[in-house]
Amino acid sequence: MTLCVGAELYYCMGWCKNRTCCAGGTLKARLVRSIINLFFERTKTNGVMMSYVFAEAFVLMGVLQLALGGMKWLLLPLLPDTRLVYKLFTMVCMMCLTLVVVAYARYGRRGRFGFLPQPWSRRYTFFTGLFLLLLLLSPANFTQGLPAVGVALYGSVVIPLYEELIFRGYLWNRLSDVGYSPRRLILCTALLFAVWHVGYMANAIAEGNWFAVISKVMVGLCYGLLLGWVRIKTGNCYSTCLVHGLMNLLSV
Repeated sequence: MTLCVGAELYYCMGWCKNRTCCAGGTLKARLVRSIINLFFERTKTNGVMMSYVFAEAFVLMGVLQLALGGMKWLLLPLLPDTRLVYKLFTMVCMMCLTLVVVAYARYGRRGRFGFLPQPWSRRYTFFTGLFLLLLLLSPANFTQGLPAVGVALYGSVVIPLYEELIFRGYLWNRLSDVGYSPRRLILCTALLFAVWHVGYMANAIAEGNWFAVISKVMVGLCYGLLLGWVRIKTGNCYSTCLVHGLMNLLSV
């Protein structure tokens, strides 16, 4: 069994071009081949292994969440303890991390985002204007003042831009490049998006509030499925930013 695993892995990693010489045609060999291929099969597009892209996705998600948590842990105690300051500080951190993601993709030549619609049409102008109007006329802006404006910008502009560039932008195109079908793209990015939301629930996890954690994950999964469908239909993540921002605005 060990020899079968080693032989099949030897082929899938590309070190041997002849699968027949690496593993036999027995039932045991075919079973091993199926299991290994689930993680390491090379695709017809560019030879990048799907498992490597998923590993990159989890590492990227972990690094970004740890970076955000680290900045809060180091710097927030030095600032006034108010909700507005917390939101503004988090907003600045997310904007900085957005630039990091863009630099990682652009300068590392690892992928693209597919952000702006090609071509730009009047409907995008209309829906952008409608979104900005709804953001401006949010009732909380008139009843709660500046803190409400900060919360609205944080939840409806910065968070959607940050998350959509990661999931429906960079990771979407990375998975697409290794041969994922549209349905698998929607499902996989939605699952990654659900796992991502666990990082926002550190306090709930510390308190043992697993209902809140599960609820957050399920909301992230539903968001991910809907936004993935929008990404497929429009072909860009600018549209998903608008939809994401609108849903967050309506839920504030």
